[in-house]
Amino acid sequence: MNRSNLCSFILPIISTEPFFFFLIALIKLLSIKFSILFSSLKQKGFRSKTLT
Repeated sequence: MNRSNLCSFILPIISTEPFFFFLIALIKLLSIKFSILFSSLKQKGFRSKTLT
């Protein structure tokens, strides 16, 4: 499978709305996980002057 075939296969998937909804949900989930991780690190006494 060469690059042009791969592009023509992937682009219709990316351009569909469910893929965008999935991508947005994934980003939101990741940001929630990172904020939980961050707050747990702060509670453990991981306080640095660079992090507000």
